[in-house]
Amino acid sequence: MRQTLNLSNIQLSYLEWNRGKEPLIVLHGLADCGLVWSSLAESLSTTHHIIAPDLRGHGNSSKPETGYLFTDFIGDLEGLMAALGWSSAHFFSAFLECENPHSLGGATTRSISQFNACRSVFY
Repeated sequence: MRQTLNLSNIQLSYLEWNRGKEPLIVLHGLADCGLVWSSLAESLSTTHHIIAPDLRGHGNSSKPETGYLFTDFIGDLEGLMAALGWSSAHFFSAFLECENPHSLGGATTRSISQFNACRSVFY
């Protein structure tokens, strides 16, 4: 089901599969959207509560002229987690295993784990 969250400076659109208990956020790559994870989400939705956001500048989310630093993406995801009442979540994205991820989702996930000590983030 598509949802929209009003954050302080953008509207963040996301898809939600809410049948399982374990929180999982799946992040798409550059020039894509959360819909890319539909098949995976359907497969895992019996055990996981899955969120597939359209990252800022993508899909149905706002496309501001500025605000595309990893700290901006992380802030959006923190706002999303807070709205969901999640203190931690598993994150999944493509190309995460690389030393230097070349996917927007992979690089954002790596940034979350490096720069965000206030959340328990797993990948």
